[in-house]
Amino acid sequence: MDDTTSDTASSHPRLYYAFGREQHAFAKTFAKCMNNLHQEIASEVIGQDNLQNYQHGGSSFHPASPNLPRSELKESSAIMETKFEDIIGQNLALLPQALQHLHDAMTRNFYEMLFSGVTASCDRVGNTVSALDYANNAEAMLDALRKVEFSVDRNGKVTLPEILVGPGSAEPMRRDLDNQPQSFRDEWDAVIKEKSGSALAREVERRQRFKGLQQ
Repeated sequence: MDDTTSDTASSHPRLYYAFGREQHAFAKTFAKCMNNLHQEIASEVIGQDNLQNYQHGGSSFHPASPNLPRSELKESSAIMETKFEDIIGQNLALLPQALQHLHDAMTRNFYEMLFSGVTASCDRVGNTVSALDYANNAEAMLDALRKVEFSVDRNGKVTLPEILVGPGSAEPMRRDLDNQPQSFRDEWDAVIKEKSGSALAREVERRQRFKGLQQ
């Protein structure tokens, strides 16, 4: 009988059920699936034109705009546990369950990081609105509309700001808006018209700076 306890064997522990090629293919496919899930989650609140990917390094800065904060990657993690019995029993139902678990965890982490980042940016410049300072949510939303700047997409169209609220808050806010008098609605429309005009004017000015390059 051959001796299988040589020094070489003892220094490299035997790996049972090790399928290197298959494991690599599974990990690659799983990572791609996770990336697709992340893109799906992010696109629910952030347009693809506003998504940035780091190709090198983990942060970026703006030398031409020193007042802008440095942006960097933040850690987002989720734990997935698998029972030994499910592995031995080849329970394939674990795959969709694991994906759903990771999707829920990534969604929760993404929104927490998104809102904490927005809150920190607003607090830094003091451009905030507290609903406690107004008679109702509609008045607070109107003042918030006055404080933000509208943007223009690549097609030259003004994009209106979106309001993200927690579960159960959307309907009460909608009712507050619907119950306002006509004078409130006229003021709301006037603010949107003024902000839209300002956004278009800024876009024209921005493009004029590159007029020489376009020629």
